[in-house]
Formats: sequence, structure tokens, C-alpha cells
Amino acid sequence: MLFRSVEKLEKDLLDRSSTDLERGSVALALADGWSAAGNPTKAQAVVEGVLPDIHDSNERASLRLRLGRLMTENGDSDGALALYRQLIAGEGASGLEARLGAAELLVKRGQADEATELLTPLLADSNDDRKARALLISSSISVAAENLED
Repeated sequence: MLFRSVEKLEKDLLDRSSTDLERGSVALALADGWSAAGNPTKAQAVVEGVLPDIHDSNERASLRLRLGRLMTENGDSDGALALYRQLIAGEGASGLEARLGAAELLVKRGQADEATELLTPLLADSNDDRKARALLISSSISVAAENLED
């Protein structure tokens, strides 16, 4: 009964959202709620359900990044990695986060060399924040690779 009430509220909130930004924000908030309630599968379903209706490229990228994280959380690292690679190929505003997400997954799989290749272009970026994040991830990759060798 409670589950159906929440699903109805979810549908009502999404239906009342008139712009891509509103729908995306509501979907992300609902996904946060489902994740906090311990149901990342439902969180993923919310994001997947709203994506076909979102046409704004920045909002789609934000939702797709979140979808990648949820896919990882739900055990679909292959799907998440494929999604991150699509975002990297588009290299819009989501490129940095997609590279970091993909690199993290690759390190967990023991593919440190490929992770490093993804991050290397970020080191040439003039943005100090990007450089710092890429260096941090790169050093983590090195440590992880050394641990795998031991």
C-alpha cells in the first residue's frame, strides 16, 4: 500500500514538471530518496524512465552520469562503463565526471593502464581543479596497480 502511494506521488511530481530542468531535478531528487531508502534499483528505474523525455543536452548528461553511478551501485559495471564511454565520446560538460567514473571502474577491474589513458588528457587541462582530481585518481591507480602486483 505504501509503495503504491509513493509510486503515485512520484508519477504526480514528474507529471507536474513542465521543463527538462524541472523533470531532471525531480528525477534526481526521487533517485536520491530511493537510494537513501536502500532501493538503488528503483532509483535507477526513475532515472531511466525520465531520460527519454529529456531533450536538454546538459540535463541529459547529468541524468546519464547519475545513471552510470546507479548502474555501478546495482552491480552493472559493464553497462556503466559503456555509458561512461558514450559520455566521454561526446565530451561535453559531463566528460570529466565520465572519465573519473570510468577510471574508477577500470581500476577496480585491474585495468590501471586503460584508466591512466583516460585521465592523461585531463593533466594537460588548464583548469587546476581538473588537474588536481586527475592527479589524485592517477596516484590511486598507481597504488592499486602496485597492490595487484603484490
